[in-house]
Formats: sequence, C-alpha cells, structure tokens
Amino acid sequence: MIHTHYCETCNKKFTTKYKKSKYCSRSCYGAWRKTLTGDKNILWRGGKVKCVCLFCEQIFYTIPAKIKAGKGIFCSVDCYHKYHNADSIYKCKVCGKEFHIKNCAIKKGNGKFCSRRCYHAWHTGENVHSWQGGTSFLPYCYKFNERRKRACRDFFGGYCLVTGEHQNDCLRKHSVHHIDHDKEQGCNGNPFNLVPMNTSHHLREQYNKEEYATYINKTLREGFKWGIWNEQEYIEKVMYDE
Repeated sequence: MIHTHYCETCNKKFTTKYKKSKYCSRSCYGAWRKTLTGDKNILWRGGKVKCVCLFCEQIFYTIPAKIKAGKGIFCSVDCYHKYHNADSIYKCKVCGKEFHIKNCAIKKGNGKFCSRRCYHAWHTGENVHSWQGGTSFLPYCYKFNERRKRACRDFFGGYCLVTGEHQNDCLRKHSVHHIDHDKEQGCNGNPFNLVPMNTSHHLREQYNKEEYATYINKTLREGFKWGIWNEQEYIEKVMYDE
C-alpha cells in the first residue's frame, strides 16, 4: 500500500510504502537534525556536530541528540571526571576568605561558604526564606498564660482543630494557635481567637498562613452552625475569659 505524505522540512509532497514517514530525502532529514542544535551555521562531519571539550579544550564531534539532552560538553569520560574532581577557588560570602572546592561539589549547590560556622551565620535573620521581620521575637500579651491555653484545649475537648487528633494520642500537648497572628491580643483591646493545633501542623502553618486561616475559620463557622461547639461559650471561655 502506498501512502502520501508532506515533508516536514521542505513541505514537498511524496509517496512511500511507510505509513509514518516525515521526510522526502536524506538531505531534508539532515537539515532537520541540524536545527536541533539551534545553530544553522554549525560545522558537520558525518551527521555530527563540532564541539569543544570544557576541560582539555580539544575539538570533538557528537550527534545533535546528545547536545539536546545536555551532553556534548566533554570529549571523554576521563575529561569528565578530571573536571569534576578539579579544585576551584571561591570566596566565602560571609567572611570573604578564599577556599578550594571541587567542581562536583559546586554542581550540588556548594561553594558559597568556607565552613559550617559561616553557613549558619548566613542562614539567620533576614537571609532565611521564612523571615517575617522579627515578629517571632515579640512577646505575647501577659493574659496569654497557661490558664487561658488550658481553657482553649478544654473547650475543644483536647482535640486538634485541623486533624481531629486527641492530645493524649500525641507525644506533646497541642499548641494553642493565634489564628490572625496577633501576639498583642487581649492587651490591645482585641479579643483572643485561639484554637488548639498539634505541634507538627503548628510548625507548618507559618509557611501556609492563608490556607490554614481559611480552613480554621471555615471549620469554626460550621462547628458553631451545626451545634458542635457553643459559640457563646467560646466567646466567654476563650475570647474574653479573664
């Protein structure tokens, strides 16, 4: 059976016995292979592309498919290992000291700090991705004490509002979470809005504040609506309890 196709390079109509042919000739196929490198003026030899080794700077040839896959950088395995085991000089971002490090370590994201001490010195304060302007160092209102935390846990029966897990089934007591992250609640005229959360979710909450706040507020509204908790009792014992 004869099949009719249009060449994907020159758009010429041709016939063949193959059902999935794409090119009318070897020259059109070679022109397509040439475009894989993104350089139409590149030198060819037997369908291969001219490259320069990153380590020894010798010229070698490889097929376009390897270049597209991110290869074609080294002429041999020996040059590959020599390059990644070679030392490079970098300057520490903290103390400015110059130090030697292997290229393979740089590929993994190292080469910024000369020691663990400098690494930890850099990853503090504003350089940390979860930095919130130092709000974690601000003190809580003095009314946010152990008695109020116990009242919050008792109101919800000792269960985590997010997972429904009882604190007796956990290694630690549930944390008491400020939904709107206002540490001055109770002292600045605003009522407390507290819920119990297990410690793991309390740590994760700082990275997804909006999602947790939406879920917690929705859970409270539905709980008050369907009578799971008494809203007036929550106001008296948790929000305004003295």
